[in-house]
Amino acid sequence: MHAAQRQDAILQLLRRYGSVRVTALAERFGVAQLTIRRDIALLHERGDLVRVHGGAVLPRPGDDAPAGAAEPAAPRPGKQRSIGMLVPAATLYFHELIQGAQKAAAAHHVRLVVGVSRHDQQEDQVQAERLLAAGAEGLLLTPSAAAPVPAWASTLPVPVVYVERRQPVDVDLIEYVASDHELGAVQALRHLAELGHRKIAVITQTTPTSALIHRGYQMAADAIGLDKDVPRVDMVNMDGLDDVLEQALSAGVTAVLAHSDDVAIAVQQRLLSRGLAVPDDVALVAYDDVFAALADIPITAVSPPRRAIAQTGVEMLLRRMRAGDGLIKRHVRLMPTLRVRTSTVGERASSRS
Repeated sequence: MHAAQRQDAILQLLRRYGSVRVTALAERFGVAQLTIRRDIALLHERGDLVRVHGGAVLPRPGDDAPAGAAEPAAPRPGKQRSIGMLVPAATLYFHELIQGAQKAAAAHHVRLVVGVSRHDQQEDQVQAERLLAAGAEGLLLTPSAAAPVPAWASTLPVPVVYVERRQPVDVDLIEYVASDHELGAVQALRHLAELGHRKIAVITQTTPTSALIHRGYQMAADAIGLDKDVPRVDMVNMDGLDDVLEQALSAGVTAVLAHSDDVAIAVQQRLLSRGLAVPDDVALVAYDDVFAALADIPITAVSPPRRAIAQTGVEMLLRRMRAGDGLIKRHVRLMPTLRVRTSTVGERASSRS
């Protein structure tokens, strides 16, 4: 295929999909990535497309034809730059992520556009494409599922940073910033162990976080001498919660680590309905801390640094947009905070902490 034919084909793909990526084009046409970059540079010079990090997008209406080989992340005079953020839900947890991203973007005079996929993996891609069509020059992605990484995520034509998601090692590397949920669980278990608890049940509802909490238990159990002969369950829903609690109490459990807050509150209510005292009979720690403090007995909770994670994600994304492909990629984990309340230390001790 001659260069002119290849460039026409690139434009046809661009008109069809709205964006193209160098790696995908090189594989499709069986040529070197450098050849595709040259094609894109020429089409960029002609004003047929806009070159961005790793690929190209269609020009937006009103855009001036580009002059020269300007850096793709450089702001256009008189136009505010824009980044997109995909979240799976508009819950309080993700609302805090959005607030953190919005604050960081505003500090850099960058517009933040948000898409919500409603925990639908197919909708993840639809929303990402809509954000690109809206002019996003980089994307903060929180896909609906923790793994596997969707194939389309590594072929996007703009810089990408995962937020509160990690990436398996067997896919094209994508930068991420996330809570260190394993160590968050370790903090909770150490707190309970310091209070004398050794039989600690772990009850979680299945989320992208729950498996990491159970991994944290495995990390801590031997180190701090926990009794492993206790229920550790990850439930799709809470239909079996009463049975799990019955097993836990029969096993002599004196403390529970529960994820998320609604599970922790449900555990507390069921314990109280059995005539048990919290924390005297069973201590309780929640993992998420969205509304754990509002429970009848305020619940000690592990609080992931949601706003700081989003702010860090924005900084990483803008850094990538400025520097391009030559920048070393980073995987960043931030430590959650343990907020001690009545459900583990009682009212008097809680008021002093």
